[in-house]
Amino acid sequence: MWKDRPRLSRRLREAFDKNSDDNVLGPLLISLAESDGRVPPVPSGLRRLRLKVTATDDYRDGWKLGWRAERVAGVDGDTLAHPGGHLVVTARGEGALYVISGDVPDLKQGLEKGLAARGERLGISLQPRRHPLILQEDPLGGWTEVDNASPNRASLVIFDEQGELEARSLVQRAGFEWEEWDDSSVDGWRVATDLEFDDGPGDQRTRLVGGLHLRVTGERRHYLVGGEPDLVPPPGADVVHLDGVPISTGGRPTELRGRGLAHGEHRIDAGARQLTFFLHAPRRPVPFEAPGPSRARTQPSPFEGSTIIDAEGRYTDLIPTAPPLWWRERRTGLGGEPETMESPIPRYGS
Repeated sequence: MWKDRPRLSRRLREAFDKNSDDNVLGPLLISLAESDGRVPPVPSGLRRLRLKVTATDDYRDGWKLGWRAERVAGVDGDTLAHPGGHLVVTARGEGALYVISGDVPDLKQGLEKGLAARGERLGISLQPRRHPLILQEDPLGGWTEVDNASPNRASLVIFDEQGELEARSLVQRAGFEWEEWDDSSVDGWRVATDLEFDDGPGDQRTRLVGGLHLRVTGERRHYLVGGEPDLVPPPGADVVHLDGVPISTGGRPTELRGRGLAHGEHRIDAGARQLTFFLHAPRRPVPFEAPGPSRARTQPSPFEGSTIIDAEGRYTDLIPTAPPLWWRERRTGLGGEPETMESPIPRYGS
C-alpha cells in the first residue's frame, strides 16, 4: 500500500524492499498511520470552543444525540467556518451555554471524522471519537458528555460498532451486567443506559438493579413505593443491614420489595460501604365529577392534555377542553358548546 505511492522519495521506496531498514521504517510508518486523519489544533490567538455530545430521552423517538456549546468567558458570540458551512454561537443573558444556530455540524461526521472550525475569536478542534463516550445527567437538563465520570451518578455510555468491546469492558468494570443497548438518532451509534460508576472496583460495590425509577434529582436511586429494586451485595457479604436491620443475602441478589419500606430515605450498610436510596409514594389520580345538567363543568378531567400509548405503540394526544387560541383571539362570544333552544311547533290546517 505504502510503496506504490508516487509521492514517496526514491530512498524510502527502496527501503520497502530491504529488510535491513525495518528498524527505521517501522516506527516511521506507525507515526504516519497514527497521524492520518488527525484534526489540527486551534490556532494560536483563538479561544477554544468546547462542543460536547448531549443526549435526550424522547419518549416517542428514543435517544436523540446533539451538540452542546459551552460558553467561553468574555466572548458573547462568533461565527465559525467549517467544511459544512458556518456555525453561529450566541450568548443569552448569563447562561453557561451558547445558543447554536446556522449550519450545525453533522454529528455523525463529527464523531467519526472529527471537526475543525475557525471564527474571529473562537476555534474548534475535535478529534475523531475512537473510544466510547460517557454521558451523565446535567443540572442544565438532559445528558452531557463528561471527561471523567462522577461517582454514583446516573450515566450513559455511547459507542459505535468498533467500540462495542471497549464499552462492554467499561460497563463490566463498573460492576454491571452487559444488557441490550438502545439505538440513537445517529446511525451506527448505540446507547447503554442505567449505569453508575464508583471510585472503587466495580465488583466490590453494593448495587441496586431493577425497580421503578423516578427522576427526581440528578441521582438515580429514587423509586416508587412498591417498586423497590433488588439488592446485589458485594462478594462475601452474606449479611447486609437495611436501615439497621440485618438481612441475610447469602451473597446473592435479594429482593427489597415486600419488606414494608415506607416513603423516604433508606440506607444499606455492607461492611465499610454504604448506599442510600429514596422511595416516593405514588400520586393518586385527581377525582373529578362528571358533568351535570349545567353547561359549565366545575373541574376538567385529569387526563386531558395527556398522551395515551396503546399496546401496539401508537400515540394519541388527548385534546384539552379549553377553546383553541384562535377561537379566543377572535372573541366570538360563543362558548364552543352546543346551545339548547326552544322553537314553536307550526300548526297546519288552522
